Parts: sequence; C-alpha cells; structure tokens
Amino acid sequence: MNLHLHDLRKSFAWITGGAILLGPMALAFGQYPDPWAVEALAPVSGHVTIGGQPAHDSIICFDTDGGVHSGFCSVWPDGSYQLAAVCLGSGVPPGRYKVHVYPRPGGPDVPKKYQQSETSGVEVDVAPDWNAFDLDLR
Repeated sequence: MNLHLHDLRKSFAWITGGAILLGPMALAFGQYPDPWAVEALAPVSGHVTIGGQPAHDSIICFDTDGGVHSGFCSVWPDGSYQLAAVCLGSGVPPGRYKVHVYPRPGGPDVPKKYQQSETSGVEVDVAPDWNAFDLDLR
C-alpha cells in the first residue's frame, strides 16, 4: 500500500475541518446548557453611610458564602450605589449575600469589622425584583 504525504494531508484536512465546523454545531444543538447564558439579575441599589455621613470613595461588595464577589460598585459622593454584577449586567442573581465595604485610598474611615464579609455581620436577601439596601456602618 502506497501512502503519500499529500493524501495523508488531505485526509487530515477533512477531519480537522469537519471537527472545526461540526463541533460548535453539536454544542449548539446538543443538550448542554448555553455557556454564554446570563442568569436573571436583580437590580440592587441603596445608600452607605458611616455614622450618618456618606461613605464616599469606598466600594461595596456582595459575596456568596464562599467569599466570592458576585457584585460590587463604588459608593458615590452622596453615599448612593448601584450594584454591578461581576458577569454581565447590572445587579446580582437573587439569593442571600454577605456584604462588606472597604475604603479606597483617601476614602472614609470604614470600621475594620465591615471591611470583610466574614466579619461584617451584614447579610441581605436579594429578591428577583428591585432591591434597595441602606447601610449605616458604626
């Protein structure tokens, strides 16, 4: 049997081309979940104050039990915030979150207790619709 390099290259090209073209189609029409699907996000906003004063120049984070940031955002000069999801969109998936706030350089004096989700003691339940959480850290 004579096997020429050109014949082998043509066969390899057909196999590779078929895999490249048919692979995504198999995934698209298969029973696998869409890897690009984004969970329904619930909008979250509110105000953060420290002793009644706006917690400007700080960042508020909503974490899951494992300490993973699900959403975060800057706190504006008036103390307001509008949460952005770590994935795509504005808000976080509905569920229970531990909240912590930490200052940016030059920001307010956020008590150490509130700078980590494990020690803040602040937990919120985010509902599927609009959510507003005002926090006064003391």
